[in-house]
Amino acid sequence: MCPANRDGSKRIALDTGSSDRFGGSFFTNLRNGRGILESDWKLRTDASTRAYVQRFLGLRGELNFNMEFGRSIVKMSN
Repeated sequence: MCPANRDGSKRIALDTGSSDRFGGSFFTNLRNGRGILESDWKLRTDASTRAYVQRFLGLRGELNFNMEFGRSIVKMSN
């Protein structure tokens, strides 16, 4: 992804396809092999996290993601 001999100034979207809104398209990108960071790829390929990626795919998955994300923010604030 990052070629040698570059100055590091080029930027890429970490969630292609939904850079203007918050949602679960990140997980669709992972399923389709378009994870940007190594940690993204690990989410998809590691047996302990693969189920989360599957859970948050599609329209229903995106709704689940939004609910779970909201719950986690509330939990962290308590």
